[in-house]
Amino acid sequence: MITGSSRALWISLATLGLPALGAQSLQVAPSPIVFRMAATGPIAPTQKITLTAGGAASLNWTAAISGDAPWISLSAASGTLSAAAPATVKVSLVAWRAQAQPPGTYNGTITFNAPGAAPATVKVGWTVVARRPDPAFSYLSGPKNCTNPGGYPDPAVCTVPDEKPPGSFAPPEVGGTYTDANFGGKVRVLTGTGIYHTYSNNNPLSANNKYLMTFLANGGFDVVDVATAKVVFSRVKANQDFVWDSYSDSVYYYPEGAAIIRHDLS
Repeated sequence: MITGSSRALWISLATLGLPALGAQSLQVAPSPIVFRMAATGPIAPTQKITLTAGGAASLNWTAAISGDAPWISLSAASGTLSAAAPATVKVSLVAWRAQAQPPGTYNGTITFNAPGAAPATVKVGWTVVARRPDPAFSYLSGPKNCTNPGGYPDPAVCTVPDEKPPGSFAPPEVGGTYTDANFGGKVRVLTGTGIYHTYSNNNPLSANNKYLMTFLANGGFDVVDVATAKVVFSRVKANQDFVWDSYSDSVYYYPEGAAIIRHDLS
């Protein structure tokens, strides 16, 4: 505006395209985010989006997922943030959809809005690849004359005729050996009938295969020397939850109430 000889110049910030004083802005990062997984799972891990605000005042924000991406799940759909206090939103896949999603590439958008600020968007990509075939197992030699017990494709899990006594199998005396008819391995008999070893612990044999812990039908425990097939420690204190020491052949442990008992055969 010009009045007389004096000139006054008024410049509007809006005219220059600059933000007005006190204007708010909303920024989101990262964008885009991408999920990758194999069909049926495991499900791709959760990712995070950070929301930051420009300006002094706080912002009340909301988030909306595009209609073409019902597989996106957000930890929160609204909240408050400021320049001094950013917000974090966790983005994950809807579990039941992810487990059933066929291979392919899928895209969606998350839009964040706040009064007085321009919308901010995050593009979300999801890639599902076909699962590779399960590994195939083979064996050096399969069991002979067996019938598969149904439901088990593994040929080593089967029913073998006369595999256990009485059948037609007659085991040798203690200390004797025989060749296993199913796999061809040499088996040495260490105990007589009515004597067992426990299956619940890591190994019934001691650290260096020197001793075998046996469980008798009467509830007692004997330690057998593997080399001689003779009982070297009889009626030792133990129970079916015992475990051998990892290094010493003479030491084993067993729980008793709230205590762990250490027993040294030496």
